[in-house]
Amino acid sequence: MHYIGDCKTEIHNGRLHSRLVGELTMHGQTHLPFDTRMIFKGDTLTAISSTASFDERQ
Repeated sequence: MHYIGDCKTEIHNGRLHSRLVGELTMHGQTHLPFDTRMIFKGDTLTAISSTASFDERQ
């Protein structure tokens, strides 16, 4: 697997929000663009949401 993208962290209302946005390539042919948001309270992950699309190239 190979990931190309960004990880950004921000503080909203005293909570840490991390966001991964990028593309995951597996075996050089499967491309998965995705956007994942993770919300933490202290050291505990309290929410996660993700969107992705699947593109299997020949």
